[in-house]
Amino acid sequence: MSAPIDPIQDTVTAADLPEIQGLLLRGYHLEFARHFVLQILDPAACKRFLGKLIPDEATPGPLTITSSLPWPGGRKPDSCLNIGFSWSGLQALGLPGVTFGKSWSYQAFKKGAAARAATVGDVGASDPATWFGCLSTANAPRAHLILSLFTNSPQILEAHSEQLRALFTGGGAAQALTFDQGGAVGPDHFDAQALPYDVIHFDYRDGISQPQIMGVTPQRAPDRQAEVPAWTVVLRQSANASYLFPTPSILARNSGFGAFRILEQDVAGFESFYRHQPGIDPELLAAKLCGRWRTGNPLALCPMASGEPLPEAQQSDFDYSGDPGGDATPIGSHTRRGNPRDSESVVSPLPDHRIIRRAVTYGPPYQAGSNDATPRGLVGYFIGANLEQQFEFIMGAWVNGQGFAPNVQPQWNDPLLGANDPRSSAFDFPPSGHVAGFDRFVTTRGGMYCLLPSIPALTWMSQQP
Repeated sequence: MSAPIDPIQDTVTAADLPEIQGLLLRGYHLEFARHFVLQILDPAACKRFLGKLIPDEATPGPLTITSSLPWPGGRKPDSCLNIGFSWSGLQALGLPGVTFGKSWSYQAFKKGAAARAATVGDVGASDPATWFGCLSTANAPRAHLILSLFTNSPQILEAHSEQLRALFTGGGAAQALTFDQGGAVGPDHFDAQALPYDVIHFDYRDGISQPQIMGVTPQRAPDRQAEVPAWTVVLRQSANASYLFPTPSILARNSGFGAFRILEQDVAGFESFYRHQPGIDPELLAAKLCGRWRTGNPLALCPMASGEPLPEAQQSDFDYSGDPGGDATPIGSHTRRGNPRDSESVVSPLPDHRIIRRAVTYGPPYQAGSNDATPRGLVGYFIGANLEQQFEFIMGAWVNGQGFAPNVQPQWNDPLLGANDPRSSAFDFPPSGHVAGFDRFVTTRGGMYCLLPSIPALTWMSQQP
């Protein structure tokens, strides 16, 4: 039996908002994003740099870390900034007493995304040896921290980028690593720009059905699922938490973890596949593969045709209790594998497996039928308090798991996000639908496991000798 709810640890309160980085509790919905991966060169200078990023609660500046406080005057700012540290980055700073528990604790974070790649299906074309240079296996130990800048215009993006470069290079604090690929030297940043109407390059609407956190006012329409406790998003010393609270506490409380990911989408390959399957309407097959129509309407509510987009309040207001066999929403579909809701046939559908997604598209819009192979995809964070039980569990047990729904679903991977191989891939949809022989449609081009420190943690880090 779980321990009683502790409102102090399980709920986000007003006192927590100035401490938690904003990206953890809300989507910014700013059109442009830029990510810098930095190597710390001089620990003392880097601590001084961090001190310049600490926001003044009353008047936060455009180049300080964005907290979860309500927007000043109710107006969203023109830019937001967040920061994350790898385990090697924390070590490079030389912080005293930073162990994150016993040697066996927080292994995913300590080993890093490149070392844990096989756990989440980053194999073959997604192997870290093929990632962008600054995040690849060879360079992962040098990827110490990541700065993520979000703005509402390209002009502000460029202006703030130049100011940030001056800050982190000042005094030799850090250098931006380059996103090299294929032997060519790349830029010192990775850019993204949102497509209109919250769609991704596969043309599905994205960002629907985020977890609702206890104590946090919904950003969008509430989800039918139960609220998740605060300890699933930020580190808390709760008896219910699925982890041991790490040390030091100043670095831990109200900090979270992010799995930063660059995910390239093979839009031309996906279009060619779903448009050329015999015996089924292409748009119906696309909906079956995803679990939602292009509009965002779920098959659970619109099983036969999409119709007009449902109000936002309805697009997450469903469960699978009336569809145990996947007649409307195939059990192997992307949305059902990523969030099984109340599917009785699924192993371990627990609240602490849910995860927050903050991603923006990159690359130019795809023109249908063009067979354009220009790189495009999604870049951003999968956020939670426990990398193993949230991000790695979802990717390893549900997206690429061989035991996702052992009594119902044949042992295949997620058709959209999974590590698929045309020699073995397949997807079933009742009553007798079956497609097979498809390659992976999403390839990982970079990854980094980050601690997203609280504002008090950043302040403490900046003040250490």
